[in-house]
Amino acid sequence: MKQTEPQTDRESLYLEVSSVNGAVSLPLHSSIALFLLSYTECSSFHVHLVTDQADILPSLSGLVPGGLAVSEVRRDELPGLVRMCRLPAALEPEACFCRAGLAVVLRYIIQSTCQLMPGRRDVASLLGFKNTCLKACAEVRL
Repeated sequence: MKQTEPQTDRESLYLEVSSVNGAVSLPLHSSIALFLLSYTECSSFHVHLVTDQADILPSLSGLVPGGLAVSEVRRDELPGLVRMCRLPAALEPEACFCRAGLAVVLRYIIQSTCQLMPGRRDVASLLGFKNTCLKACAEVRL
């Protein structure tokens, strides 16, 4: 994990961070999105960890995969479009378009990876019918 300044040419991925009694943790949906970014080795996203506190990155160093461009942002500093969406959310830099919700964001990460690295059949196999949805358990052979 490296804390970096956001780049305007990269898409932004906003993930929630929660804190209970001062202990900072990642909710399940944020952990799943980070795992998928790590698995797909997709570097086209800048990850913004959304929190109500300041300086949370050091306490999350073991929970965020290395190699990702990560920064923290306070909830009141979110772009207006993202503020109206449920996290996780992916924001395109120029299109003023926000994808929100876990399944939508995961599918978008997979599709982005497949566009950047067409040879990654293992990643493409995570998509289901006509590559428009996540693969359902019934579509997987044991």
